Amino acid sequence: MTTVESILEHNGPMLASEIKEILMSTLNITDVAARQQISRAKGKVERLKSFSFPKNEYFLFLKNHYKTELFYSNLTEALIKSRSATGNTIAAFQCLSGKICEEKFKVIAGAKSGTKRKTLDSISKELKSVDLIQEIGYEDKKISLSSQLSKQNELSDEIVGVIDEVLFANLQEWLKKNSLVSYNKIEHYGEFSDYYWDITAPTYLRPFITKTSDYVKPGFLVVDYFPQTNVSAKAVEYFVSKVSSVAAKRNIRPFLPIFIALSYTQDAFNKLKENNIFATTIANLLGKENEKLLYSIIDTLRDMNKKILKDDSIESINKILKEVVKLDGKFNNLKGSLFELLTANAMFKIHGGYVEINKKFYEKNLTLAEVDVMCVVGNSEILIIECKAYKNLIDEKFIEEWNNKISKTYNWLRKQNENNDKKITFEYWTTSDFTEEAQKLLAEKSSITKKYTINWKNRIEILNFFRAHNLSEQCKILNEYYSV
Repeated sequence: MTTVESILEHNGPMLASEIKEILMSTLNITDVAARQQISRAKGKVERLKSFSFPKNEYFLFLKNHYKTELFYSNLTEALIKSRSATGNTIAAFQCLSGKICEEKFKVIAGAKSGTKRKTLDSISKELKSVDLIQEIGYEDKKISLSSQLSKQNELSDEIVGVIDEVLFANLQEWLKKNSLVSYNKIEHYGEFSDYYWDITAPTYLRPFITKTSDYVKPGFLVVDYFPQTNVSAKAVEYFVSKVSSVAAKRNIRPFLPIFIALSYTQDAFNKLKENNIFATTIANLLGKENEKLLYSIIDTLRDMNKKILKDDSIESINKILKEVVKLDGKFNNLKGSLFELLTANAMFKIHGGYVEINKKFYEKNLTLAEVDVMCVVGNSEILIIECKAYKNLIDEKFIEEWNNKISKTYNWLRKQNENNDKKITFEYWTTSDFTEEAQKLLAEKSSITKKYTINWKNRIEILNFFRAHNLSEQCKILNEYYSV
């Protein structure tokens, strides 16, 4: 006999409405009778209580399904299918490749407060309740999507993060030059009408202002952008929902919503247009030269491990930095990635052999740890370098976080037979310096650790290291673009 449990065993976790349809068709029973069967289902059948779905829908699964790949896959499909705000957030997150800064997460999640729709906090709690997202990092906090849901997009999350900051600087300059908004009122990850956006700014253009006898009230320009190719209709659903929610409010200021991507699927472009949203691409809005700069960055970062071996890698770094410093903006992600390439290229020129950037170590198909630069020195040593292109001083919290990564990486390396006789060295390189407390902590850990070696270098020490190995081009870039 067909039961709720047997349906779940055959199909995996499902929405109650889908189970109801199967019961009605296979048992030839009424809607009411099917609902009663579902409500009475017990034993192995569980209900996901930490999530709310539209129209009082709920999600059922068996105990042995919980937190399996099938559970996550079916839950995500159900959330997106039901057009839940949480599902919209996941779809946008997947398009951005699964790891974003905390501010970007606020942009793609729900309203801050004061809405009948799900709020940012409620969406965050739902996703955390089943480990769909986690917070990682210390100062530059990131939100990471479960590896069960992350998709391999054309551009990795590291590249998306870099392009995001360069794109903001370009857009900010374009808005100012064209007098579209108040010159000094542009906000990155600003708030408008209880939602966060990539860019917000008041505008005094005639169609958007509200005049009274006493004052002129500006309208607003709000922009979200996805530095990703082939952005899908599912990925932009969150933006459509956000704009619709704001437009439905009473006494809302006139506003112009803009969505920008590298490129779209036709369905995504049509969806944005159908909802009266200004949808455009970087090339159409900012011109081919700006698009060319972004793709130059993408090309350099996407093939960094190949670039290590090439003589023109330093030239590529120099060209990119020369262009972006013309823009008014912060480029922490870009400078961080290029500092890794600079370091890796130096290691290759000094030691030759095997050098890899952003090396990941896996355990049971999950990422155990990721290191910035790994260099195998002949048959005798493995050198792991943590690269931090920061202006601020590195404090002890950074060192504690690094120490945790060291432990995981060392244990993984020692499990590999080919590393049994190799010396393992971990180094921390920063383009700034270390606080006194951080230096004490490093010295302490170095003195008590016998299994591996710990070293560290500040900007001056890195420069001296480059000079000692006649790496003049590396010295020039460090002096010109990484000054404290």
